[in-house]
Amino acid sequence: MAATVEDLTVNWEEDGELRVKEVAKHCLSKGSWATVMFLFQEMDPKTKEYRPPKIGVRRYRKLSGEYKYQSKFNISSEKQAMEMVDVMQNWFGENGEGRKLNAAIEEAKATAKAEAAKAPPAEAAAEA
Repeated sequence: MAATVEDLTVNWEEDGELRVKEVAKHCLSKGSWATVMFLFQEMDPKTKEYRPPKIGVRRYRKLSGEYKYQSKFNISSEKQAMEMVDVMQNWFGENGEGRKLNAAIEEAKATAKAEAAKAPPAEAAAEA
């Protein structure tokens, strides 16, 4: 097991062969739960050549000072990855639904904060 996010890898060796080869890694979140994206290739057992790259998103939980694998999701092809990028850009682009929802949430928070600042302190209101 790994003690730091930097030590996490998807490299997997069996019988002296690197069967899963990590090409790149990007940490999305750290802490007691870590989320890491990996770009990796799997070896074809018949040809011994690496297949086209995939993306893996993996979650790890830190227990007793060590990160332990919890779950994963693999994006199996470049086509699937690009489709996901397009959908996310639509959702969070300038006029996307995700961006509109985030703006509404931030506006509601700002309004609540402004109203709380106008209200008399709880002690003064109780005395009145």
